[in-house]
Amino acid sequence: MEDVNNLINTGEIFGLIGREELDIINSALQEEARIKKINDVYSFFLERVRSQLHIFLAMSPVGDLLRTRFRKFPALISCCTIDWL
Repeated sequence: MEDVNNLINTGEIFGLIGREELDIINSALQEEARIKKINDVYSFFLERVRSQLHIFLAMSPVGDLLRTRFRKFPALISCCTIDWL
């Protein structure tokens, strides 16, 4: 759940992308970032990830477990749309 919280909040899971993958991402997006006059290619990449990220979580609202999760992982409330079904 910690990884999901980080992914929702920042758009990345720390340590997931290695140095080689970062070089590939940098080279792939460098031209587009230059055209849009963006200096930091990695933050440009993260912004694209956040804008296209869709995560569906299903949790039961019965009991105190959901309330405990919301307290431990605040991005579940602050960065999400909650749809009660």
